[in-house]
Amino acid sequence: MNNWGLNRNEHKYTKNIFLESHYELGLNLFDKNITAEKINAAYEKLLNEYIACIKADKPASIIIDDKKEARDYLIKFIGNKQ
Repeated sequence: MNNWGLNRNEHKYTKNIFLESHYELGLNLFDKNITAEKINAAYEKLLNEYIACIKADKPASIIIDDKKEARDYLIKFIGNKQ
């Protein structure tokens, strides 16, 4: 157990999902001033790309559920931090 009450594997998972969420949304991992507005703007940009693919009858290159999950995780993370 570490200081946060997580065992080693849970801590690795939390760290990995944090990194993966930034990657999924195309956000800068080193941005110290990440806000819900920045997260939502990144998600909205990806959502618009997804919708454009559907309208153009092209296969979407992204999995929108993964992007939504990343957005939800990061918003929860910054909410817990404040």
